[in-house]
Amino acid sequence: MRPDSERLLVSKVEEDLLVIATWELDVNGTELADAFVMCGVLYGLENAKDRETFISFAFDLERKNFKNKYLNYLVN
Repeated sequence: MRPDSERLLVSKVEEDLLVIATWELDVNGTELADAFVMCGVLYGLENAKDRETFISFAFDLERKNFKNKYLNYLVN
């Protein structure tokens, strides 16, 4: 996030921390507890404390589109 915005920024970086791409998503980053990327899709979690939580959104970084679905998610 930028200091003047609540929008979520996601960057793809190389091993030497060279930024390859950056996405500014229309997602309020202050409302997310955590996020992770799996198979090119960014998932946002509602809660990072409880074992059972919800994925509040999914964003395909390759296709650049949202998959807004509430999915149950169990944290191991």
